[in-house]
This record gives sequence, C-alpha cells and structure tokens, in this order.
Amino acid sequence: MPRLLECLSKFSAVKYNCVITGDLNCKDIDWTALKAKVDGTQDALLDFAITQGFSQVVQTATRFNNLLDIVLTNEPLSICNINVVEPFCNSDHAQVEFSLFSDTANDSNSYDKRYDWPNADYDGMSSYLA
Repeated sequence: MPRLLECLSKFSAVKYNCVITGDLNCKDIDWTALKAKVDGTQDALLDFAITQGFSQVVQTATRFNNLLDIVLTNEPLSICNINVVEPFCNSDHAQVEFSLFSDTANDSNSYDKRYDWPNADYDGMSSYLA
C-alpha cells in the first residue's frame, strides 16, 4: 500500500478535479465516520484520503455487505447520479456508475496530447467502422 499511496499522491497533486476509482479491498474503513482498522493499509488509505482532501462518494455495498469499490474525489460536487448496479457478467462485485461534471474550458497548456500511431490497431478500427 505505501507504493500505491506514493503513486496516488504524485498523480493527484494537480490543480484540477481528480477522481480515483477502484476496488481497494478496504472493507474495514467506515467512510462516514472516517475511521479505519489500524493495519497499515486501511488506516493509511483513509489517512491519504483525508490529508489530500478527498471524499469517498459511494454509499452502498459493492460486494456482499462490504463497500470495496470506491470513488474518491477532491471535488465531491463534481460527481452525481452515483448508482451501484448489478455485477457485470460473472463478476462478484457490483458496478458503480456515476456522472462527472467537468469544466469544458481547458487550459491548452495544462496537458500534452500524444498519439501512439505506430501501435494503433488499424485492422481493428477498420473492422469496427465497417
């Protein structure tokens, strides 16, 4: 977990809205009371979320009675329509659907767009378009 949190800290150190999603397998975090089992993993994730200004917005269990699949955001008002729905295919986890509001006026200097044309799947694109 320390390496994951180091990466999340690095990639979330931005000036714009940040959303982190995934199955982090931390069933003993109480996101409402902001308490966690002290085990070096779950308490570390909760501490990261709090100190970095993230809120966890999923409120319903995603696997049996456990809330494992989470959506962390540093701008909770940018996320709405959060729904936990039936699992996809043969997964044992529910799906989490949500809408994200975003400012469409992007600063053109805030990111680099690079196309990886040498590794493009031209046959696949042709089949899809046909």
